[in-house]
Parts: sequence; structure tokens; C-alpha cells
Amino acid sequence: MLWLMVKICVFRAENYNTSAIEFLRRLPGVTDSNYRAVMDGCNSLAELALLPVERLAELMGSQKGARTLKEFLDAKCPSMIS
Repeated sequence: MLWLMVKICVFRAENYNTSAIEFLRRLPGVTDSNYRAVMDGCNSLAELALLPVERLAELMGSQKGARTLKEFLDAKCPSMIS
């Protein structure tokens, strides 16, 4: 039984880009309890950035977290070039 559980965990890990997961988990509004739902709700970080706040709220289980994430993703980056 333990072997089966380990095998399932290894199989699931192979299906995801671990660097993308680590990045996702550090985004504002993404928590230990909602990052899996976010991953299941979109296919890439690029797709995540395009989701409307309403859909993010469904995935994240929080309107506040969804707004925080959306504001972060939509924020303009300051230019490094003067």
C-alpha cells in the first residue's frame, strides 16, 4: 500500500512543472490551501494571468485573494531603462 501511495505521488509530480509550482505558491493571494485548485483550473502561468477575477475567486475560494492576485498580475512594471 505504501508503495502505491509513493508511486501516485511521483506520478503526480511528473505531471507538473515544479519550478512553476514554486513560483505560483509565492504569488500574493495564493495559499497552501488553494494552490492545487488554481493549478487544476488553468494549464499555465500565462493562462492564470488572463483569468478574470471572478474565475480566480472561484478557484481560490476567496474574493480578497483573487483581487490581490489579479492586481499583482496586472500591475505595471517600472522601467529599468531611463
